[in-house]
Amino acid sequence: MTDLTRRPGGNIPPSSSPEGFSRTEGKSLLRRQNAEVANGLVAAARVQAAGYVAATGMHLTGMLSREAQFQSDGDPPDHRTP
Repeated sequence: MTDLTRRPGGNIPPSSSPEGFSRTEGKSLLRRQNAEVANGLVAAARVQAAGYVAATGMHLTGMLSREAQFQSDGDPPDHRTP
């Protein structure tokens, strides 16, 4: 099993684990670490998606508000001199 993120110590083989851990415990630890990294990536993607939806909604609301004002006030006068 490979790491999802690079370890700070450099090229440490994926099978390495803290001293005192058996091979099975080391694999379990690595599997849990990878699961947490994956959960973090999913959570970050969801937050980014929610932010995009909120920003798009605010932008469209502003556009609709401007259009409503334009429709109610009519065409603004032309301030250029002929």
